[in-house]
Amino acid sequence: MKQESYDFFKYFDEYIEYEKSIETEWNVPVYKNECAFDGRYYIGNLKGEEIICAKLKCFYNSLLNSISSDHKHKEYAEYLNFWVNTQLKNNITPPTTVKNFYDKVKHYAYFFDRNKKLEDKIYDINDEEFTNMKLLYDLHRNYYDILIATKASTGNYNCLEYSKKCVQVYEEAIKKCPTDATIFCKALQVFKEKYDGINNPASLKNCKEEGLLVLPKYKGPSLEGTLQEGQLKFMEEPNDQAEYASTTYFNYVFGFTGTILGIFFTLLILYK
Repeated sequence: MKQESYDFFKYFDEYIEYEKSIETEWNVPVYKNECAFDGRYYIGNLKGEEIICAKLKCFYNSLLNSISSDHKHKEYAEYLNFWVNTQLKNNITPPTTVKNFYDKVKHYAYFFDRNKKLEDKIYDINDEEFTNMKLLYDLHRNYYDILIATKASTGNYNCLEYSKKCVQVYEEAIKKCPTDATIFCKALQVFKEKYDGINNPASLKNCKEEGLLVLPKYKGPSLEGTLQEGQLKFMEEPNDQAEYASTTYFNYVFGFTGTILGIFFTLLILYK
């Protein structure tokens, strides 16, 4: 199983701006051209995967032209891959694989990614890793909405709404982290540090509330549940032993009785 990286969430606040913009910017010929997957010349209205193709071209172009730091190129490709996986899972019925979709994009959109910056970077993310990414995405998306309030010049934002959502998602995510050893759990810790970093009156001056809700900690199996499990095992063991003893006793009785009867009939025959 491929070990995914969650490093692209470090730049989530930048990427989400471009993701929001494509919803209004993709529907133009420069992006729609070469996304008709049946080869039709007249584009007209796109549908299904074709729309995702046009949006991908728009998203890619925005990121490529706007991100100047070379060290971010790997991360934006990872974010695009997560975005494509999400779009296909949420919008295409019956479902298709990322590989099948991207093969069509490369076949019809001849001029797309001519520099091959996405070469081998758009693929199907396995279910477990995708679930982890979705949890992190939901956390960062709600954090971003709080961040907007902190950067506004004035306002009266309901930050508690997004804080509650962060707590709900984090509570689900932290169940996977009895320790901080995995890459996913380390990414959760990075998010927590960002969240805690703005949880102060100065940062939240434009919020109705003076503080955010505290993110929950990992909770292992409860002591009560562990004790009950131990008691149940203890109760089962004597029953098993009693059953074994009972079976042994009856085997002994029947064996002894059978021996006596055998001797009796033998003597009876000899006597005759």
